Amino acid sequence: MNSFETYLRRHAGWLDAALVAVLAVASIPWTLHDHRPHRVAMIAVAVLLPVPLLWRRRWPFETFLAMCVVAFVQWVFLLPVFSDAALLIGLFTISVRETRQRIIVAAVILEVGVILAVWKDARPNPNWLIALIMLSGLVVAAAATGRNVRMRAEQLREFENRALRLEFERDQQAQLAAAAERTRIARELHDIVAHNLAVMISLIDGGRLGMDHNPDQARTALTEAGTVGRRAMADLRQVLGVLRGQQDDPERSPAPTIADLDSLVASARDTGLRISVRMHGDLHDLPDPLQLSVFRIVQESLTNVVKHATGATSVTVDISMTSTSVEIDVTDDGTPTSIEPHAVGHGLSGIRERAAMFHGTADAGAVATGWRVHARLTRPARSVEAPIHVSAGATHE
Repeated sequence: MNSFETYLRRHAGWLDAALVAVLAVASIPWTLHDHRPHRVAMIAVAVLLPVPLLWRRRWPFETFLAMCVVAFVQWVFLLPVFSDAALLIGLFTISVRETRQRIIVAAVILEVGVILAVWKDARPNPNWLIALIMLSGLVVAAAATGRNVRMRAEQLREFENRALRLEFERDQQAQLAAAAERTRIARELHDIVAHNLAVMISLIDGGRLGMDHNPDQARTALTEAGTVGRRAMADLRQVLGVLRGQQDDPERSPAPTIADLDSLVASARDTGLRISVRMHGDLHDLPDPLQLSVFRIVQESLTNVVKHATGATSVTVDISMTSTSVEIDVTDDGTPTSIEPHAVGHGLSGIRERAAMFHGTADAGAVATGWRVHARLTRPARSVEAPIHVSAGATHE
């Protein structure tokens, strides 16, 4: 709504009063040329006829009927006056504010009044037909103009409501996007901190126990713990840089991919685990987001082995790719410390969320040889067209 329309609405009462005054005052000269005794009555009618317009916004139809009564008295006893234009304003107001039925009734009443006025003046006026056409045209114009104003107002209200809905939906989408980003960052922080701390604790414990009997091995374990800690700090700096909006930080490294599995497995091996990795298919052709999810699932699974699998000595990581999916199997030979050790904290829920991002599933449970984590991720359609080079079960130990 522009400032002019706001001004009109704010001062509507004063504007209606000014309109009544203009119509009443303009009707007085209309009657001065008539020297019949009822000139005073004509002036009184001319002044009273537009007065009901003061209430036209609150009771438009009742106001119009009141003016019609005064106009009928004028038609019976007196001559037409300029303030008869108030009837057209009343019809216009009804067209803006009332129902279609009332608009039709008011238009018919006013048209009957036009016919009566022209008929009364037909004998002395040879141009009565032209007068009838012109006055009838004014009736139609008043009704049509009011209807157009009403339609425009309804359209403006609809546009305003639509703008409010779009603004609300935009805010909700922003909130959902922020919540999703917070969840993603929390998941990244959990994966980074949980895995690296678990590896560091195992390395430090191993170094402490071997300090007296095997100093060289203890020194190596502590050195590797420092390396893992620095790598964790770099990953944390990357995630926190995103939170601070530091998109151009030169220290930020790209997100982990399949190529980074070697370093991940190497750090886990330093805890004393024997880890066998088998990859079927050219996983490097996968999209980067899918490679990140595969990396994080393997990372979380190895973290769970280090933290929860009692007596585990070996782990098998099997990653296979088909034209439609990627399957991940991580199996260890340890003894679970509880019914569902991998369900402790957010580890398994994080794996399931990452699988769900690619319309996949994930589950974990005890098997004959220990504990198994299995996840199946659906490949995006755009990567299906990429050629698949299947290797004969390449093994990395």
